[in-house]
Amino acid sequence: MDESKANEGRGTQLAAVGAVVGLVPAAVLGSLRFLNAEAPEATAQIAGNIVFALIYLSPYALALAASMVRNPASRGGLLLAIGLLSLIASFSTFSLVSVVLLPATIIIWIAAVRSLRASSRSLTTAIPSFATGLLISGLLGFSFFTLLMIQESEPRCWELVEGTAGQSQWESRPFVGEEGESFRVVMGGSGLRSLCVSDVITNTEATTTLGIIAMAFLGAWGFIAWTGRRSSLAAQ
Repeated sequence: MDESKANEGRGTQLAAVGAVVGLVPAAVLGSLRFLNAEAPEATAQIAGNIVFALIYLSPYALALAASMVRNPASRGGLLLAIGLLSLIASFSTFSLVSVVLLPATIIIWIAAVRSLRASSRSLTTAIPSFATGLLISGLLGFSFFTLLMIQESEPRCWELVEGTAGQSQWESRPFVGEEGESFRVVMGGSGLRSLCVSDVITNTEATTTLGIIAMAFLGAWGFIAWTGRRSSLAAQ
């Protein structure tokens, strides 16, 4: 009995390790939009930047939840799909700075293989779990495109001017960039400095994306709870 329980638990600790290894760099990646933005740009999209960070954190939060699944085949199927989502996240930036997520991807996949090998009915249980994991991962992937690519661009410009009391402050200005231009800083002019971006993440975009993320996590929670009940009934 103890050996059976030990086999069922194979891959759980490794999955949790993979989740933590992914959460740390994902948090750093998610914070880059805060750190690299000028004050008016960051202020204009506080909600959007928070949701952006949540998107990067979500695969590893899912991996942590999947590590708690009792059935090894269900756990392995979910981890395989989550690992695929993590792999996509690892190459989601043009600068390839997101490759820091690759170690977490590898660990999650190793945990998935170990979980599947611990199950006597790996295929019949793992395939539906993998399909469910793909659906959840697809929703989270879609949330990324919803946040950054699908909705209409919202160009903004600001100018840093000197106030009456001598202090500098940013004031909104009409957009002066060209279509498709992602970032521009213009020196001089009537103010001290001007800044233009071709798109900011609006609160509406952030709310829509957050709703999609919530749907994905509700689906994951429901599936994990269902597999837990099945495991409990099978053990009786």
